[in-house]
Amino acid sequence: MEEVMTLLRKIQMELDEQKIMIQKSAENVTERRTENVNKILEQKFQILDGKYEQLKGRVEYQEKRIYFLEKEAMQRNIVFYGIEESEKSYFDLETAIIDFIDKN
Repeated sequence: MEEVMTLLRKIQMELDEQKIMIQKSAENVTERRTENVNKILEQKFQILDGKYEQLKGRVEYQEKRIYFLEKEAMQRNIVFYGIEESEKSYFDLETAIIDFIDKN
């Protein structure tokens, strides 16, 4: 009977050791999987960050172009003071300005 109890204890110890080994193995697998996922996410983040910087540069360039185009368009404008703004169309505006120039 004593031998059976000794064998059962030995089997129990072996099972406990195997259980610990399985848990460590599972932790290692989980850790490696997490590292792989983090690497993949980091790579994708770097790609998106590069695209963001590229788009940011393009937006800044477009803003500069718009600013210079607006500035250029305003340089060709003539400002008239003392004309009542009652026109309803471009033709009415043109007529009002021509009349103002003719009178003055």
